Amino acid sequence: MRNPWWVVAASALAGGMLWWTLSGCETVESYDRVLEIVPSSTNLTAEAETVVFMAVVNSVSNLAIGGISTNEVTTWPPVILPLTWSVSSPALGRIRASGGLTAIYERNGEAEGNNYIIVRDRSGRYEAVATVRQLPVP
Repeated sequence: MRNPWWVVAASALAGGMLWWTLSGCETVESYDRVLEIVPSSTNLTAEAETVVFMAVVNSVSNLAIGGISTNEVTTWPPVILPLTWSVSSPALGRIRASGGLTAIYERNGEAEGNNYIIVRDRSGRYEAVATVRQLPVP
């Protein structure tokens, strides 16, 4: 039994639409800013020792966006202040104070281990992480 012409046409159209949907270009959102913490890691060896961290905003070039290669530095979207600083393990230490692009981390007594300092901008779009290694107090 032969299929009517409209069944064949509808099947071909559906197959073509499926192919077009699955083979479409994927849009990749480009980030033109990178948020970093300086220093990116540090060792603490004294009880209640502190360290000052600074968030640094670096612009990066967007290369091959939309199939066109460019070396221009773009400026959108911005990193939005204020920054939020936090720690992965409050038992090891805390952010004692923060403001602008800096924060002061303080070790809890002789607590040992690795703590991760996280900074995020207000929009939640940018984030950076630094490592604090708390070694035994001599």
